[in-house]
Amino acid sequence: MTVPVHSLPSLIAEGMTVVPVPPALKGPRKFSVVSVESDDREGSLVTFEDVTTISDAEELIGKTLLVEEDCLPENFGLVNVSLLVGREVRDTEHGSLGEITEVLVGPTQNVWVIEGPFGQVLMPAVDEFIKDAPAEGSITVSIPHGLLRLGE
Repeated sequence: MTVPVHSLPSLIAEGMTVVPVPPALKGPRKFSVVSVESDDREGSLVTFEDVTTISDAEELIGKTLLVEEDCLPENFGLVNVSLLVGREVRDTEHGSLGEITEVLVGPTQNVWVIEGPFGQVLMPAVDEFIKDAPAEGSITVSIPHGLLRLGE
């Protein structure tokens, strides 16, 4: 079972090659993911090629699994809190909303806490509202009406 780390959802997927850290002194150092079951906040049941016994599986307990960066999903920057905090958020209609100061991690979606000219804005971090999220710089959103305190 894999367990989410640093409030990140499990990103492991079929077909990935993972490297457990610290590595074992003997035996394979890379494992191919055959299947992934359940992706809730409690963890995922992962089947690896060449891990066929309980003893093989026990060797992986407590290990961190590394994966090549190009295997990560395109939206990885939108779920990695350390890449979000401090980023400016700009709305297509209202301009700068301020900076992300915190990410509230939820079971179905994250919520960005944005501090700026409209005070504290809580915005669900969903594809419907996020229009452009480059690796660096401002994130462009189209915030739904009612989430901003206008004219106060």
